[in-house]
Amino acid sequence: MYLKKPYQENYFTKNILHFPPAHSGSPLLTKDQLGSSISKYQSNGWQVAVHTQGDISTSEVIETFEKQNANSEIDYRHRLEHCLLVDDVSFEKMSKLNLYPSFHINHLYYYGEKLENKIIGSSRGRRILPANLAAEKAIKFTLHADQPMFPSEPFSLIQTAVSRKTKEGKTLGKQYAINVYKALEAMTINAAWQIKMEDKLGSITEGKYADLIILDQNPLNIGYNSLRNIKVIETYVHGNKISFRP
Repeated sequence: MYLKKPYQENYFTKNILHFPPAHSGSPLLTKDQLGSSISKYQSNGWQVAVHTQGDISTSEVIETFEKQNANSEIDYRHRLEHCLLVDDVSFEKMSKLNLYPSFHINHLYYYGEKLENKIIGSSRGRRILPANLAAEKAIKFTLHADQPMFPSEPFSLIQTAVSRKTKEGKTLGKQYAINVYKALEAMTINAAWQIKMEDKLGSITEGKYADLIILDQNPLNIGYNSLRNIKVIETYVHGNKISFRP
């Protein structure tokens, strides 16, 4: 991560992660390099997805997009990937710049307690991946697993975004949780919209591909701590039922 304030200094960061004193991370690209790439690809009609981890990382990436898109009304739908720490100012700018976050919510589930206790501290740790702040700004956000780093388990992502619980069972920043419906939107219609395929994917509507699943439970009618246990009992692609071999 590239942070405004340094990582914590303790045995874990010094001897396990091997961070030097007062380490805050650093960008892999300068703002000029990033700006040049954004200009090159968006001028050819491409969407741009930028991996950004850390509060200053996200703010600098947004500032770079701001310079490139200052007077543009083109529907680029550029995307920011991971978005561990995003502040209110950054969300405000994203809402005006045609920029959309995809939250790596598994960071909270798998690493939340380490981040809070040993890596970035409690105040930043509780505020990671604040999906509800994007929802409040009506920003179309998504959730992702970062496969192959983690398995693609959509209902695990949904449960984490709704419960804000780590794998050890600790709740981090409950005020940043979203409801189940918003989480389902993030995994379906918002995901299709972010890649400009909402006319073909993301919802069950006449004329779309009829890609859908049948579940053993209704996610809107069960407790959020049970979402991870939902099973897919049937899968359809283009309206055709798919059989999976054991």
